[in-house]
Amino acid sequence: MSTASQFNQQRAGLRMGPRVAVLKEGSEKKQGPDHVASNAAACKALADVVAPTLGPRGSDILLIVKDKPMITNDGASLLKAFNVTHPGAKLLVEMSQSQDRIVGDGTTSVVVLAAEAFSRLASLLCSLNPPHSVVSVLK
Repeated sequence: MSTASQFNQQRAGLRMGPRVAVLKEGSEKKQGPDHVASNAAACKALADVVAPTLGPRGSDILLIVKDKPMITNDGASLLKAFNVTHPGAKLLVEMSQSQDRIVGDGTTSVVVLAAEAFSRLASLLCSLNPPHSVVSVLK
């Protein structure tokens, strides 16, 4: 048997396995257009907060964190100061932290671009386009 056919059989075996969803106790699984729109709105809200700090003419933002004022124009600092609990927005914070760790710059740009991309994809998904057709548009 050739190596390619062995690989294809292994891949086919992986696809045939049972799917197991692991959720924390008390959590619930949500899906559908309403949930996609909720995720897009949370991401857009987070991007709207950090977007004014973007670029050389970015604005300074005043935050009060634990009764201490903080003035910054760094998107990464803003995201660290927030206690983000929404799963969709939390993903953007994690993307920003990863960008900061790997590259050291571009954290605000990542959040703004990802939020915009997700917002546009969410509008496609909410208009009842099948997910596979949305993915094929991206390719």
